[in-house]
Amino acid sequence: QVFLPNCVFLLRGNHESKYCTSVYGFEQEVMVKYKGQGTQVYRKFLRCFEDLPLASIIAGCVYTAHGGIFRGAVVLPSKRSKRAKKGHKYKAGPTDDSTTLKLGSLDELLKARRTVLDTPYEGSNLIPGDVLWSDPSLDKGLSLNNERGIGLLWGPDITQQFLYTNNLKLIIRSHEGPDARDKRHDLLAMDSGYTIDHHVACGKLITLFSAPDYPQFQASVDRYNNSGAYIVLSPPDFAT
Repeated sequence: QVFLPNCVFLLRGNHESKYCTSVYGFEQEVMVKYKGQGTQVYRKFLRCFEDLPLASIIAGCVYTAHGGIFRGAVVLPSKRSKRAKKGHKYKAGPTDDSTTLKLGSLDELLKARRTVLDTPYEGSNLIPGDVLWSDPSLDKGLSLNNERGIGLLWGPDITQQFLYTNNLKLIIRSHEGPDARDKRHDLLAMDSGYTIDHHVACGKLITLFSAPDYPQFQASVDRYNNSGAYIVLSPPDFAT
């Protein structure tokens, strides 16, 4: 991206956070490699993670993100200001109530505050966590992703709604590897490095996993004999 900033674009993943880099060894690796400058280098990485975009639209028809779909904001009545003489005041924010979940818009995504080290799982700034942690499902509708404790689960009907509303043909995401899919019996395994999770009238939802023989570079008997994959979008359609 340094040499070709107009051709190479990096999106943020769910592990680009202070919590995940501390728990899964990245912080320790930086400290070992950079020794006395480790703390300074690690902080620069964190600032870089904050600035990474959450999602992208390719050629006007392909939505890409690490996790996927996100919830929309709801308007909730707030306490009346002491200075307010009449009328009502309202505050808007993404809902964390599963009974009022609705699909978010690209405009709401654009306005979301992405500069957070650890994506919130409660409060008003929930869209970044949804984009990075959500998973598809074969069940209809939107629901809270209780298994992860953050993000959403969304069904084929929501994929259709998202594609149709935004005039898109394809969703590409990459959040689930072979280990995660082993725990799910509703979706296909990640043996080939990719799965087509939803095939609806307006297009497809594809999960793409690029790391073969996961987890790589670890002496573990639990490694998966999976393939890694990448996707090539061909013009002029870009959705095939």
